Amino acid sequence: MGQETRTFATQLIRGMGSFFKLCACSRQSRCPHPYAIHYRDATGRQVEETAYSTQPDAIEQLAKIYAEKRDTPRQQADLKRQIAKQRFSDPWPDYV
Repeated sequence: MGQETRTFATQLIRGMGSFFKLCACSRQSRCPHPYAIHYRDATGRQVEETAYSTQPDAIEQLAKIYAEKRDTPRQQADLKRQIAKQRFSDPWPDYV
């Protein structure tokens, strides 16, 4: 009984994001390809990250991102969304 076993819930909280593999292998649980995660960042944009070697690593990263978003004050999150919506434009119009 010297082995430590860890179990990870594959059921994620709604809005947390998702994890998957990009490969088309028939037995994805045993293939060597890395996991990818999808989630929405603080500005509301969808983000994809790859290169998680194991499913627990991908779930752990999703949990960290979700906890960070959840702990961000509402006013700060709204400010981030407002800043993300701003567009860059030419500050000096051509009058020629």
